[in-house]
Amino acid sequence: EEETVKTEDIHHAMIDTCTDEGTSGHLRVAARLTRGDIYRQVYGAPKPTPFSESYTKLVACGKWKDFGLSFMDLERLNKEFTPTNDKHLEYASLCQFVDKYLMRAEDTLLETPSLAQMGIALDTFFETDGLEHAIEFYHIISARKINIATPIMASSRSGDNGSASCFVYTTGDTGESICAGDTLAYLMSCNRAGIGMDYDIRSYDDEVQ
Repeated sequence: EEETVKTEDIHHAMIDTCTDEGTSGHLRVAARLTRGDIYRQVYGAPKPTPFSESYTKLVACGKWKDFGLSFMDLERLNKEFTPTNDKHLEYASLCQFVDKYLMRAEDTLLETPSLAQMGIALDTFFETDGLEHAIEFYHIISARKINIATPIMASSRSGDNGSASCFVYTTGDTGESICAGDTLAYLMSCNRAGIGMDYDIRSYDDEVQ
């Protein structure tokens, strides 16, 4: 039977080739190819659609909560939405969005980084401080002027917001302590917390305690 190669497979092979080379130029091409793959999944085209269309789809499929935006609100957000900022994300940053933060249905992405950032801004400020504050915050995080905690990046806009942020624990030099630390890391990861680990254990060649 003759084997077939999908365009998607060729696309990913090109990304892998660029990352294998590892030069700054190759990584810029890898970022551009990755962004194209994200847009293909989200928009079905190389160019984004208006924010209002994406918002309607994401609310309808249950990935975003309904913020109760009016027609005028959506028209304003269409003007403020800046998907071109995705072009400024490095390959590593795009991979982090894809692997950790962007909403998906099974294996298909439903958000671009800019869409996710707009959803985060709306969830953070729209209901409490209004549309202008949400827009201002969107432009701040879209320009990467501040960093956002992992739980907010992962779940804000879905309506399923966790309160945990960063969790740091120390593991002692016993089997029981290591096991307890692993359990804590697992539980906090389930709650979308970022994990910091301090292993206070023996050095290489020291006796097992």
